[in-house]
Amino acid sequence: MTTFLRSQRRALVALPVLLVLAVVASGQRVVDLWFPYAMLEQVSLDDRGTAHFETTVELQSGRVPLRFSVRHVETVPSTTVLLSGDEQVPVPPGFDAWRVRVHVAADPTSVLSVCQVLLRDTRGREYAAGTRALEGGTLDLASCQPRDVQNPSGFDMDADKESTRPAEYDRDAVFLVPEGAVPMEVRVSPDLHLYADWPLPAGD
Repeated sequence: MTTFLRSQRRALVALPVLLVLAVVASGQRVVDLWFPYAMLEQVSLDDRGTAHFETTVELQSGRVPLRFSVRHVETVPSTTVLLSGDEQVPVPPGFDAWRVRVHVAADPTSVLSVCQVLLRDTRGREYAAGTRALEGGTLDLASCQPRDVQNPSGFDMDADKESTRPAEYDRDAVFLVPEGAVPMEVRVSPDLHLYADWPLPAGD
């Protein structure tokens, strides 16, 4: 019985994350599905262009504070994109790709698995990181946290896995967009409610 209750609780805690992932997975362009209905509270940038987020996240053990900082570093064209299986391929005809780099400062034990880096173009279209539009493509569902390290998940079953994430790091997210789309703004949201925007120079 205890095992059953534990599994039921784990499923309930994971439900909001699964709903977010389902929304993202439904298409490469996600603006119509979650903006402006959830992202309602904008966080201002300080004099250095850094956004300081303070919110709470729902973990298996309950709600816990989340405080971290993000700064946009650069947005530049990319000649390759990533498919599933970590296969790097050239950008296919009909598409462009942009690499967005952000600098993140967060306690290594903070759970950032729902935090998203998004890209918005001059036509108001908003894109999630990844290559879902391609056959064999993949979504970058945790685009605020680094790959190839042990990131905290927030689940009790992972409590004994010590985080190896550094306190500060740069994170790259690559966006596949229609050919000719011009990036206008980078957006970061830790919880799909709070968000911060970094306008890009015209034609960046």
